[in-house]
Amino acid sequence: CWFPPDSIPWPWLRALVEKEHPDAVATRPGYPDPWPALRRRLEGLRLLTPGDHVEIARMHRMVASHLRPTAQKPAAPSVVAVRISMPSLLKAVAATGYMIRRVFEITADPRSQVQWEMTAVLGAIPFLLAKGYTNSLTKNLADAGLKFAKTVLSSRGSRETKSLLDTVIAAYHRITDSDSSSTERHRDLCFSLECCGTLARQWDSATALRYFNDSLIVRERLAAADLNNATLQGELVCTHVHLYGVATQESDSAMAEREMHACYLLLHEMKERGLQLDQQMTNLYEALSK
Repeated sequence: CWFPPDSIPWPWLRALVEKEHPDAVATRPGYPDPWPALRRRLEGLRLLTPGDHVEIARMHRMVASHLRPTAQKPAAPSVVAVRISMPSLLKAVAATGYMIRRVFEITADPRSQVQWEMTAVLGAIPFLLAKGYTNSLTKNLADAGLKFAKTVLSSRGSRETKSLLDTVIAAYHRITDSDSSSTERHRDLCFSLECCGTLARQWDSATALRYFNDSLIVRERLAAADLNNATLQGELVCTHVHLYGVATQESDSAMAEREMHACYLLLHEMKERGLQLDQQMTNLYEALSK
């Protein structure tokens, strides 16, 4: 369970009890399932308290405080023990790998979108991103979080999606800041910002505009530093196209005209410098030239 340290999924706990203490939850013909009574008992003693979802409990802080000093002792896996042992790179790789795999499984098959696990993954991604692992691990997890955001939007709404996107973008910023001389790191950041902007357009143009403008600032700096790089110039054009999309969505004709004019100037300067335009850029240039 690579979830936040105080989150306990009830299905996971039941499976653990069935494995470690099978007699405690054994069902007998003619008798009710003993698990609901055991669960009520734990909640009644306040050992576990209600969480953000009906299938997730939270460990009482006094229980967590009691377990923490002995968490390194060999025992049944506990979320507290996981948190304490996380500095191990091997376990960090395992945790991140598991989370990435589950994200891809959940996003690939809508039938696997169990709501309690969605809640757990939403908590686990920021938790793992905040651990300060290697750039490679952080980027892989941030990429998964970006992919997961589409599923979150369709099943949980915009508020949780925006929170996840902001967390993911903060991770990309940390990666970029740690290697500020790398053009590829900045390009990755811009691509991620524009993915966020594209997703945000589905619920709030202002949020989308913020993401696209943040990308534009970086794209302009990269393009200005290497005027003969067709890739960087073309990516700047694409960012203006994204902004044009927001303008048309908001019926802002003045902004739309500005963005198309910016595209035309960039493409014209690329042609003047003899830079190769791909077919899509060529079509856009010809349309804007009319």
